[in-house]
Amino acid sequence: MSEAGERALAFWQATRPIEWVEHYRQSAWEPWRDALIDAVRPWAPFQSVLELGCHCGPNVARWREIFGRFRYVGLDCNGAALAAGQRQAVRDGYDDVSQWIYGAVQDLTTWPSEPTFEVVLTSSCLSVIAPEELPSVLAEMRRLSSRVIAIQEPRENQAFGAFQQWNHDYEGLVSAWPDWTWQPPREGVLVGVRV
Repeated sequence: MSEAGERALAFWQATRPIEWVEHYRQSAWEPWRDALIDAVRPWAPFQSVLELGCHCGPNVARWREIFGRFRYVGLDCNGAALAAGQRQAVRDGYDDVSQWIYGAVQDLTTWPSEPTFEVVLTSSCLSVIAPEELPSVLAEMRRLSSRVIAIQEPRENQAFGAFQQWNHDYEGLVSAWPDWTWQPPREGVLVGVRV
């Protein structure tokens, strides 16, 4: 992992006050989360979803309200956020189809090739991945998705003291994939479908 990647990982792994997790949980009803839902709706229903940078699960909470029951795996590097997501899955009755994995997206290369997921998504996760690491993370998303990839990321460069957020050229990086068709970004969401 690059030095920039290590700094970002350390920032997101750090222990935060409980209000930090609650802030993310409440963000489930923000309009930008609706944009992600609308972007993937044409391919519903789903049997399986992998979310990279899932935090406490604000996306999956909304997706389950709309799309129903599906196998969900959330990957995040913050243990407290994952624990909160797991507790919510138990309260909502989805603990039997939810798995919360502690780790960094740069480590996807160590994941087995099976199972794959119908949908692989990110929301404000890839923007903190260093440019030199992003192609391999995208390649792993491609490998792990059997049907749809949804990328919802900020589109500006920002420095957050401890780490950098990059405005990556996602469209440019994935446009050469011959087995995928990409829709023009709509409301900040880039969606690719395996052909």
